Amino acid sequence: MKKEVEITYTQLILMLLANSPTKCLSYKELMEKTHLNDNKLHVYLYRLKKKGIVKATWGKTENGRERIYCLKLKEQLLE
Repeated sequence: MKKEVEITYTQLILMLLANSPTKCLSYKELMEKTHLNDNKLHVYLYRLKKKGIVKATWGKTENGRERIYCLKLKEQLLE
């Protein structure tokens, strides 16, 4: 029998960022890929930022200025 593995939204967000070529995704991309509403996604990203795992910057996207979330590199986490 194949056992299904459940992951948390935090783990999903981290996996999405880690698998992105730039290790960064826009807020809109994260909303689309996680299917979380605006408020819930904001809470998860805030927690990851507070723990120092993710950093947020403003960047240009095809829709104008948007918040970009990036996974911190190993070296940055050790600072």
